[in-house]
Amino acid sequence: MTLSTRALLLAASTFLVFGQALWFDFLWDDYLFLVDNESVKSMKNIPSFFVETTADLYRPLRTTLYAVFYQLFGLNPAPYHALGLLLNLISAFLLMRIFELCGLDKRASFFGALVFSVHPVHIQKIIFIASVFDMPGDVCFLAAVYFYLLYRDGGGKSRFKISIIFFGVALFFAETAVVFPFIVLMLELILFKPPKEKKFFTSSRLRDAAVIATVLIGYMVIRTYVVGRVQRPDAEIDIISLYMNMPSVYMEYFRLLVFPFPLSPLPLLEVLDNPITLPTLFSLLLLVLFIGAGWAIRKEKPLVSVGIFWFFIALLPNSNIIPTGTMMSERYLYLPSAGFCLLAGLFISGGGRKAVREIFLGIFILYLSALSIYQLPVWRNPESLWKHALKVLPNNLLALRNLAAHYKRTGEAEKAKALYIEMAQKGSHREFALSELSAYAIDDGNYALAENLILPLLRLTPGNEGLKKNLLIARCQLNRQGWKDMAKDVLSVYPEARLYEEVGNCYANIGEGGEAVKHFKHSMEIDPENKSARDKIIKLGG
Repeated sequence: MTLSTRALLLAASTFLVFGQALWFDFLWDDYLFLVDNESVKSMKNIPSFFVETTADLYRPLRTTLYAVFYQLFGLNPAPYHALGLLLNLISAFLLMRIFELCGLDKRASFFGALVFSVHPVHIQKIIFIASVFDMPGDVCFLAAVYFYLLYRDGGGKSRFKISIIFFGVALFFAETAVVFPFIVLMLELILFKPPKEKKFFTSSRLRDAAVIATVLIGYMVIRTYVVGRVQRPDAEIDIISLYMNMPSVYMEYFRLLVFPFPLSPLPLLEVLDNPITLPTLFSLLLLVLFIGAGWAIRKEKPLVSVGIFWFFIALLPNSNIIPTGTMMSERYLYLPSAGFCLLAGLFISGGGRKAVREIFLGIFILYLSALSIYQLPVWRNPESLWKHALKVLPNNLLALRNLAAHYKRTGEAEKAKALYIEMAQKGSHREFALSELSAYAIDDGNYALAENLILPLLRLTPGNEGLKKNLLIARCQLNRQGWKDMAKDVLSVYPEARLYEEVGNCYANIGEGGEAVKHFKHSMEIDPENKSARDKIIKLGG
């Protein structure tokens, strides 16, 4: 097959398997990073993306791309999903070329890339828009590896320079590109190590290493300065427990590569509070043996060794060496799975019974494609996503919380309240659920219930501003003693249009029209489009 034919087949496989996603909706963190994020809705904010974080993440080029897409397409999700499909195709094509440069024959490289292009474990990465906008970083990372291999294949110093440029760009899309130097070192040690009589650390290699290190260190200095820390902030973490859970996480990742069903937006693996058990210790032993075997066979079977080490190296940023707060996620397998795909291509390369092995791998690719097509509709919208999560993980409280948040957003109050009540009864997320129920009690005019819900919560979290605002509304509507002084205190800290209007309503209820008009006018000053406050001022003759 020609290169163009292979590229067209990769494109066809990507769009046949994932094309239905073009009609899917925004969901989950898409609201945090795009839909509700006012900063990305103006191109004037782009310079600030390079000196500030978004949700404690420093990915300035990703945020810039959000702003560009918003200007071009607004909140039409189809172009965002089209970007995910296109980037997956480019990634598969680059991997095919990388496999060839590593020494795999063209046919085997194509089959390996085909496994990558349709694998169900990539659904979350390709369909979840918040992850799609990390994918340019993945593409740049693969391009950096590709041009480095071209350089080592005699492509000239210009190829090395292009590789470094792609590496630098990848870092500012997503920090996972920090493993590029380690991938390069692995390739040098396994594929390009000189004969014993020659030195490994030649002056040329040292110069290349210095350039790569300079780019990495420069990025880390900038990122640490902006973020103020190396890792993302999180609650106190039991490091020993975290690390001892990771072998089981790796075993689950292996399973997902071979048998990716069922899939879930939330981890299928139960994190153990006391993970020092025989299964986890056995998993650790298997990992050590697997890595040891990969190193032992590097001379006789270098590509097998590259596949093994690519998986482990590419997974390092999401292995909680520096705690991230997320134990595992299917999207973390996007780049690491390239090692598995290289091994899949190797399966049909060389040796006897090649036709039989090609048929077997073809069946495996069809199996992966069918699983992807079957599981893809789960991501159609937030309701289908979180209902599926609850089907796979019954009573998962985070899934309950996210489903309730969806119903709250869409105005389906009764469904949301039922889920918040269920969460409150089950213990975890209890404070959050009761806080949301207090807000609904206020919306329903049940101010006494709201007050009863809020008071014990405020004793637990005295700094919770949402609870303070809701308590003010409840107490002023109930005309509790001291509510006027409370209103002055709360409004001095939270001078919001909604609060001024609510306090104005309370003054109107007790016949103090002058104070009511005064507060309605304050609300209008903050929000000149507040028609409700304007009508009340007119009604009171103000």
